[in-house]
Amino acid sequence: ESTNTSNTYSHCTDIRHVVDDEQFRKFVTTPSGHVKPLWVSGSDGGPDENARYPKVIEEAINIFLDYDLDMYVAVITPRGCSAYNPCERRMAPLSHDICGLVLDHEHFGSHIGPNGNIIDEELEKKISFAP
Repeated sequence: ESTNTSNTYSHCTDIRHVVDDEQFRKFVTTPSGHVKPLWVSGSDGGPDENARYPKVIEEAINIFLDYDLDMYVAVITPRGCSAYNPCERRMAPLSHDICGLVLDHEHFGSHIGPNGNIIDEELEKKISFAP
């Protein structure tokens, strides 16, 4: 049963989904179809993604080995400096624009049950990978 969590394992599962998804295949593979050998991962240094923590290191090693990478670089933005993170800077205008937006679950549906667990796997996939 799936849950909405943010931890080292869920982040690596997301990476694997991106690599395996046909929509992203052209971005993560070489023309010969092999996964690109150099990866750079950036994070804000939170405990679920900080490269100094053993679980994060373990999952990075698994990714490194599973995809036969030549190099895996983990870049960490110091705590309190996420405003300087390019991804965060790009998200700020979007966050501002959608602040207060409410989507009617009776129209769009809900993939999450009252206990917070995912109850509709297909709807979750549609929501998660919507273009």
